[in-house]
Amino acid sequence: MKREIILILLIGILLASPLILAQEQSQTYSSFNRFTDNVKMFFASGDNKVSVALEIREKELNSAIENNKNGEDGETDKSLEHAWRKLQLVQKRVSSGTAEEVKNSVEGSINKINDEGSLSDNFELYALEEEKTGLKAEWVIEIEGKEGQTLTNDVVEAGSEGQTKVREIETRMGEVDNEIKNWVVDNFEGSEEGDNGLTWEVANKIAEEDHDDNLTREIKTYVSKDECGDNGDHGDDLDVVDEDENPSESGTVGDVDDD
Repeated sequence: MKREIILILLIGILLASPLILAQEQSQTYSSFNRFTDNVKMFFASGDNKVSVALEIREKELNSAIENNKNGEDGETDKSLEHAWRKLQLVQKRVSSGTAEEVKNSVEGSINKINDEGSLSDNFELYALEEEKTGLKAEWVIEIEGKEGQTLTNDVVEAGSEGQTKVREIETRMGEVDNEIKNWVVDNFEGSEEGDNGLTWEVANKIAEEDHDDNLTREIKTYVSKDECGDNGDHGDDLDVVDEDENPSESGTVGDVDDD
């Protein structure tokens, strides 16, 4: 009798699991789950750190889409900001061991965004960052080579197929960078009262890295009173925590989003 009850319970769990999973995937990303996942990523190392970042980024993107459907604009932007930060880490740490995973993940995310309707404008900016991440993965694949063939500038003759592909990727990466900058210039509405979601985050990063005239003076002034910054102060909204830190070196969990 006990065995029959246990068997019935197991069958019930197996039947309910797909429904529970589907429900969880449609739900927004809770603060608690975000915190625990970021702790998990902090303690990850090597290529596994990239894999965990991609997983978190997917949850944040799903949450952003769900919040957008529910009309929660503030929560939508918050999830997009968190997802964008994870893409920054992936771009920094993508290797030959994770490049294919990153490329496939980016393709899935872009398709997901394209398949949705009536998304907020910031998804357009976010999709450009996804494309940039995918291009970085493609670049790593070509530079590291396939089947052990290393395609570096030193060993590949000019005009070869591998080198041509590298140049095409680098050209497109530059174009995406310019598209991101132009998007920020066109959509940025500076305010000393507070930030403007993902656009503000991206503006901070660009102003931190770009000291020429690719951004308007208005944006640079809002981002930093010292025109992006010789004083190194780019506001409190930019997450500048070094995500490469590990516990033995820092003693703190540096990359945990706690909002």
